[in-house]
Amino acid sequence: MVVKPSQNEPDIERLLRAFYHERTDIVPNFEILMNSRFISYMMGREVYIYL
Repeated sequence: MVVKPSQNEPDIERLLRAFYHERTDIVPNFEILMNSRFISYMMGREVYIYL
């Protein structure tokens, strides 16, 4: 499987709209692998990720 890089520039506003379940023009790209500390910060509670 070959993953091609995105042709779009990074857009934090698009990512934030997706986080808040708002409509976006395209599906935003973001890091699929995030550590537990970051996820806990984003969710506001302790989260453990097991990969």
